[in-house]
Amino acid sequence: MPLGFRASAHAARWIALAAGLTIWTSGVLYAAPAQAFTPAKHTPLADLLPHQYVGKPLRLVTILSDDGDPTNAKSWDNRMIYFGRALVRSTWYADMSSAYQLGAQGESLHIRVGDMPISDGHLTMADLEFDVRVWMAAAGIGKAPQYRSIFLIHLPCVDGTKIRNYICGGGVGGFHPPLAVNKGDTQFTKGDTMAIDLLVNGVRPVDDATVLSSHEIIEGATDINHTGWNLTSKTPDEPFDVSPQVFVQGNAGTEVGDTADNSAIRLQYNGGTHSYDYKYQRVYTKASVDANGDPFEPPSDIPFASVSTPSTKWVHDSLTHGGTVRIPVTAWSMAPVANWTLSITPKGWFGDDQGQADPCDISLSGTTVNNGSVVQLTVSGNGAAGIGSWCAFRIVSSTPNGGGGDHDGQRNWVVGIEFLA
Repeated sequence: MPLGFRASAHAARWIALAAGLTIWTSGVLYAAPAQAFTPAKHTPLADLLPHQYVGKPLRLVTILSDDGDPTNAKSWDNRMIYFGRALVRSTWYADMSSAYQLGAQGESLHIRVGDMPISDGHLTMADLEFDVRVWMAAAGIGKAPQYRSIFLIHLPCVDGTKIRNYICGGGVGGFHPPLAVNKGDTQFTKGDTMAIDLLVNGVRPVDDATVLSSHEIIEGATDINHTGWNLTSKTPDEPFDVSPQVFVQGNAGTEVGDTADNSAIRLQYNGGTHSYDYKYQRVYTKASVDANGDPFEPPSDIPFASVSTPSTKWVHDSLTHGGTVRIPVTAWSMAPVANWTLSITPKGWFGDDQGQADPCDISLSGTTVNNGSVVQLTVSGNGAAGIGSWCAFRIVSSTPNGGGGDHDGQRNWVVGIEFLA
């Protein structure tokens, strides 16, 4: 081959590579490297605070009404029993174990209750704790100090009635109360908790029940009576000691499941004759935050996309007498995604528990964003504003590929404003 031809072919090859083409040369395939995607610069979520936390493997004891058909693998109660078995062997459990010291594979037990109590406004936590002891004794289940036992109770409740401080059907699907451990206790070990799934009028779809249960289970395991992973203000009326992220659910405290609300993932379980996909609540972990990407585990099967403001701390500004503050909101994603939309949801303000009006008027300069987009958040004090007022709100990112409820179709960023003189 003439030298000139070889030189021309060499040049042509590199021109083709620069153009992103793929060609064969001397039997070797050359291809232009794909351009790396760079997430826009953003602020990570504030870390939750570990307080004297010591992890243990989970022993999950599922307690539910006996539907009278224990051999039907498709019945609601059997689906919940198999979900418990799936959870302690799942990717979800492995990721939680890595983040929260849950050790190797957990243990799953269940108790079918023929006469399940109903929360109708009269049932107390003491009543329920006594019932758990009775059910354990009947099932021959004792304490297990090597585990952290979570007693997952699928509890029917009457719509509109209250148990503890929670209203059945009032927007709270469940909670995880601690258990009292007596001296010489043969049934409970320090750190054991209940996880309550409130079934409004005895009903909840399987997917909703598994998402809520996984939420309460991991919070019961990682934040025992507020001595574990959480953000909780010492002064809820003036919660400036921690990130306004505490208001993700509308109160002055948040745990590992709360920050990831609306974030779910479906995982396959193969258990011999019973093989179903089960939905789990994704969960905040510090390792995910430190990686500066998706802050939740298990990893999402769709790219994470959200927004952030320059800081996770409260914004302190002179908003009284009609003052205004403008805050840049930056959109970012972990991979290329379609445009997504933003909305704002108020979550708390000074005096809201006493029926006072929200002191903040809030607006965005735009509601359609993509990686690198910046919109302006404008917050103004209104007629209800005064020195010492404050407000907190979520900026919600709704992604188009989060449909069907199997993904985290909504991602939250919380902003808090304190009014100065």
